[in-house]
Amino acid sequence: MLRADIRRYPGDAPDAPRPVSRTRDIGADIFVSYQISGATTHLTEFLEKTADELITTNICERASFFSDFSFVLEKLNKTLWELSREYSLGELSMFLGGVVDDELYFSILGKPNVLLVKDGEISDIAEDMTSDEQEFSYVSNGSIPQSGAVFVSNTPLLDTLSEDDLTEVGAIHARKPEAVSMLFEREFSWVGCDIITIAPEKPRASTPVSEQGSVFSGSLDRVRCYASDAMTFLRDHPVVTRVSARIGETVDLRHPMIRRGIFGLGVVVSVTLLYLIISSLFVDSLSRTVPEEYREKLVTANILIEKAGKDIGNPELFHSHIAEAEDLIFEVREAQLFLNDVDTLLTNISVLKKEMNGIESFVLSEENLRHPFSSTDASLIGIFEENKRRYFLHENTLIGPQVSGAEIKNSPLPEGEIAVSASMIDDTLFILTETNRILRFQKGEYEYVNVAWQRTWQASRAVDTFNSNLYLLSDIEGETQIYRHRPSINGYASRDRVIDEEAPDFSLYDFAVDGGFYLLKDTLAIDRIVSVPEYARTSVVINDLPQGYERRDGSPAPRLFLAETPRYVYLLLNNAIWVFAPNSNRFQDITALSYLGQLEPVTGTIETLYVPTDGEILVGTKEGVYRIAFEVADGNLLVR
Repeated sequence: MLRADIRRYPGDAPDAPRPVSRTRDIGADIFVSYQISGATTHLTEFLEKTADELITTNICERASFFSDFSFVLEKLNKTLWELSREYSLGELSMFLGGVVDDELYFSILGKPNVLLVKDGEISDIAEDMTSDEQEFSYVSNGSIPQSGAVFVSNTPLLDTLSEDDLTEVGAIHARKPEAVSMLFEREFSWVGCDIITIAPEKPRASTPVSEQGSVFSGSLDRVRCYASDAMTFLRDHPVVTRVSARIGETVDLRHPMIRRGIFGLGVVVSVTLLYLIISSLFVDSLSRTVPEEYREKLVTANILIEKAGKDIGNPELFHSHIAEAEDLIFEVREAQLFLNDVDTLLTNISVLKKEMNGIESFVLSEENLRHPFSSTDASLIGIFEENKRRYFLHENTLIGPQVSGAEIKNSPLPEGEIAVSASMIDDTLFILTETNRILRFQKGEYEYVNVAWQRTWQASRAVDTFNSNLYLLSDIEGETQIYRHRPSINGYASRDRVIDEEAPDFSLYDFAVDGGFYLLKDTLAIDRIVSVPEYARTSVVINDLPQGYERRDGSPAPRLFLAETPRYVYLLLNNAIWVFAPNSNRFQDITALSYLGQLEPVTGTIETLYVPTDGEILVGTKEGVYRIAFEVADGNLLVR
């Protein structure tokens, strides 16, 4: 079993951007280590957060480790590509390594220093992987022998340590970690660097397999190994020893006939050994021709991608070319070959799909952060604003009002209450809780809201407001209904049905009120209800929908949002904001929606939205609230 140790040596330049080195223990004898260096502090922090999120959410099982590890690299390459469009990545270098039992898998970006100490020799195992491209290269893997170690650093280690020093470190690391520490502290007292050491945790009984050299030397080594083992077995076996002694007593080995017989037997043995060598060479040669077949698949896939780019105005041809290209690329990826090329082609496909589907990416960065959260444990339920005073509702706490120049307050919900939904009327926030109660927050105080002619509020899972009325989406099993409660003297009146049907044959994810009602059905179809002259439900036609308009497995339930002065309809689906334009400015006349595009974060998970006005969105995550601006030009959605 391998382990990773991280040692940091600050040096004499405390203001210089520091490298970041981390190890994340996945469990089941799996861990992932990474190092980021050569970037600004903000970029390093962003990439650290991104790497942590991708590792912890995507790598979990031994059986799928390689594909999961490759997927993380693909996502990081996508993130870096998006960042490079707006920011300079400078001299960024990254190392990402994963360990399963005694096997190390790793990939690099830029030029990190990765050295293997093995059998008294030092080799730069990342030398052939370095590149000026700002993306991760292919994945390399191998085992680390008991007396060896891999060192990862942002500083060229051999410029400071001698080969003897590193050899010594590799030999004593498992047994004397304090000696390693003393050596590093002595040699790096003036250099600012991080060092990740990956080495066996304790001695193993088995002998590590040697690395393969050239085709011939590798085959010959294997034959020598087989022959040596066989000769040792025969020489030391007691039966063979007794038989040899008996033959020596009875047979004259110097007799010409006997010597010719032995020579003939030697020829047979030699031919057998030669057969083994030739067979091994043939197998190795065959294995070297197989990748050419896969290389041709990638060439064909690239041609199909170029055709898709030219046919982007023809959806049918575009999707046909892309599907065919993806089939070829996935074949190569399953064979674990040319992974760097595979990642590049998949990134190109992703770019084309975004262009085809009108997807605009945005970065959740320090520049557009409007309010950070100190704790990321509780989910963010909603963002609200009244007269430039903002509130942020978490499951157990209301933060706000946020006013420029004033201290922001925290107001914990009453004991035992957990918020599930909320809506604001003027300066009053109505909060629906898990206990199916309604809390009113006004002037810094909570109070429970009464409902007339009902013992309790009905079971509900979402609340909205309009014209002082409360609207609750029923959470009663088997019921599809929105209930309206009008204000009364001591609270709110008993419920009225909005959906005027006894047993609707659909269920709802969410709803939104703009004078009429948008109903988001479990099929992602959208219906409209208008209250003039009566509640009448009609289907809404959605035009120009792209592929992928479906809820992914395991993703949160989709939610609808409207601006305070609504023009567009916003749907939070699959961690992207889908934007639609109604066919009328009058809510009574809306019969269709047109798809404008999607806004998708490069990384991070959106928990809720608030749209103060069309063209500006406040995106809420567990880490904070970010401002995203957009515009619609010639029917296309663009991030500003």
